[in-house]
Amino acid sequence: MSRQNNNIKENLINLLKMRKDALEFTLKLSKSGDLLFFGGSVRDLYLDKFIEYPRDFDIVINYKNKSFF
Repeated sequence: MSRQNNNIKENLINLLKMRKDALEFTLKLSKSGDLLFFGGSVRDLYLDKFIEYPRDFDIVINYKNKSFF
């Protein structure tokens, strides 16, 4: 993973920590597989253009445990 990708991941985790419910939901989703975040929220995080907490996140799950979901 590149240094820039690692910073985006760390920034995303820190952002999710601002909303306990969002972080808990994301952690539950991650138990079913790898998560890929994309879309405007990640773009704004990368560009450091957040004015307020994003209203949504676009997430794809690469299932490893479909029965968990």
